[in-house]
Amino acid sequence: FEVVPRSDIVLLKADGNYTLIQLSDHRELMVSQNIGKFEYLVNQCGFLKIHRSNIINPEYFRKVNRISKHCIMSCKGHEYRSKVSSKGLKILDDYFTIAE
Repeated sequence: FEVVPRSDIVLLKADGNYTLIQLSDHRELMVSQNIGKFEYLVNQCGFLKIHRSNIINPEYFRKVNRISKHCIMSCKGHEYRSKVSSKGLKILDDYFTIAE
């Protein structure tokens, strides 16, 4: 059992009935709960669900490749790749669009 501050979470990836949590200190935690148990991060903490199997912390977002449908997260010189769905691209566009 380990308590992790939300700000240390870079991204979460579904892995069957488990979730892989990638942390800002480059550690990975495998949790025996499916990614659905972490939806509260999207609803309450400002995380973005950009794919049915990926939730990201936008603080670490760096760029997206619309052709390969991947985004790059970066923290302390380490890069993380995450899948992005078409709906996820729209979510990223909406999140990073500056209101005029």
